[in-house]
Amino acid sequence: MARPTRPWWRPGPAAGRAAPALWLLTAAWIAGGVALWAGLSAKPWLVARRPVLLLEAFLGTGATVPQVVSFKQAVEGQPWCCEARYVDADEARREAGQDDRIRPLLDAYGANPFLRSFRVKLCLPSMESWHEAADWMKNQPGIVSVRAPSATAPKVLEHELLLLALIRGAAWGLGGFAALTALFALGSLAGNLRGELRVYAELGASGPRRLLRAVWALAAPSALIAAAVATSLELVCVLGRLGGVWTAGPLGALPDVPHTAGAALLGVALGLPALVGLFAAGVRRP
Repeated sequence: MARPTRPWWRPGPAAGRAAPALWLLTAAWIAGGVALWAGLSAKPWLVARRPVLLLEAFLGTGATVPQVVSFKQAVEGQPWCCEARYVDADEARREAGQDDRIRPLLDAYGANPFLRSFRVKLCLPSMESWHEAADWMKNQPGIVSVRAPSATAPKVLEHELLLLALIRGAAWGLGGFAALTALFALGSLAGNLRGELRVYAELGASGPRRLLRAVWALAAPSALIAAAVATSLELVCVLGRLGGVWTAGPLGALPDVPHTAGAALLGVALGLPALVGLFAAGVRRP
């Protein structure tokens, strides 16, 4: 004899009118996934788009070989240094001679006026430390002066802060819209479920069982849709890189969807239906 099925384990409301609400819920979780992606990835994306900044530390004429070696080892051990390249005076003169405006002056001067130097490339995440890096190098033995990007770095960081605020503000707005849309869709699903819960009550189903049915009927499709959305967004990132879409330009530095975003989306997709299910099951009614 077949075991009777338990209707409260069905994955959603029995009414056929639930389809529009499910489509609306799908749109809500897509918007929520994009909002989480933008909010959590904005800072890494902007950092990856930063221009390369160089600090040039000039060695004095009396700097000894041990001082040069010691400075190179010390600067390469700093967290803000990604590369330190030694430039001798002859190389610096050749580079300057490539400028047509400077070449006649060098030819007239005769001697080599350039000093030996180290060109230090700042790591992109450490651009905010450019001033500290310059001060540190000025205090090293054998260094007579440091040329720092005092005009470029502040402008880049100021522009980045503005973009970060705009992106996160848009992400918050889109996330709020997604939450309201999801609540509306879940409320519609709960309305379709109310008649079913009333029948269970008339048949003698207990309150916890009706609550279980309401939460399961709303949370199951919501979580499945959210999981599909999170997986789809990650696939879009992978396929975009493989297809060459995100290999150049601003999109070339676009991070993949963080796993934190997918986990947060699933958490919201389970939490909101649970809250709506509490009201749908009449838990708050006296």
